[in-house]
Amino acid sequence: AWSQDGAWVLTAGADRAAYLWNAGKADPALTMTHVERANNPMDNKPNRPFNTEVKAACFMYLDRFLVLASGGKVFLYRYKLAPEDERNDLKRLQQNVNKYRLVSSFTASSQSIMGLACANSFLSNIVLCTGSNRSIEVLDLGSSKWVRAFEDTHSRPPHSIALNLPTQFATHSELAYEVFATSACDSDGGSVRLWDLRARAGISKMNGHANRQHRVGMAFSPCLRYLATGSEDKTAVLYDLRMGTMLHRVREGHTDVVSDVAFHPLYPQMATACFDGRIRFFSA
Repeated sequence: AWSQDGAWVLTAGADRAAYLWNAGKADPALTMTHVERANNPMDNKPNRPFNTEVKAACFMYLDRFLVLASGGKVFLYRYKLAPEDERNDLKRLQQNVNKYRLVSSFTASSQSIMGLACANSFLSNIVLCTGSNRSIEVLDLGSSKWVRAFEDTHSRPPHSIALNLPTQFATHSELAYEVFATSACDSDGGSVRLWDLRARAGISKMNGHANRQHRVGMAFSPCLRYLATGSEDKTAVLYDLRMGTMLHRVREGHTDVVSDVAFHPLYPQMATACFDGRIRFFSA
């Protein structure tokens, strides 16, 4: 996940840690391996390491918080980064100048959280989680409660969740930001479902991409007319949200699974990430 200012990248790892990176440097500025706070050998207070992989990590509330998902829990953190002139290797090791501290944690109904999403480009208290029990749960950090659950969302646990978020070049009515999408390796070969936080059931279901084994990402277009998703058949698929049907299949150049997609915030362009190690760019 990118920070709001585009200067930082937050990643989750199967090595039971999350990492905060300066986009222009090779080493992480902050390594999050323990639950309560940054690990310090001189600190005798209890500080548990994460006991399962960190499945997802997001910035939240205009970069004020970090949100992690590990096991069946959501963790909310505050963090502090030293000024740029103090971020040399010697001071970083001697003073541990970059820090984080747990604000709160929340236990979901599922044994494992598969995906997590929250808004960062505007102030919102809502966190969405997909679980191993095939549910979508809605957490309101303002009230510190799970406020809604969608049960039996897919035939298999949804692995990805995407929000419709505003950009500096395109905005929609407030109701448009109640819409989100989930994706799963369903028994019918993969599907995307569209949801509305105000509704009790899914809005629509779209099939057309191949997704039986790997996690593939998806993204809303800034105009909110299209949803793009990766696919295991070496293509990216573009869905028409108004019609609920597949609009176009991007085949050019991919030699392996297309694992993720992203839209340009201003121009009609799309980027794809592929298991062959390449990122490709396409224009309308």
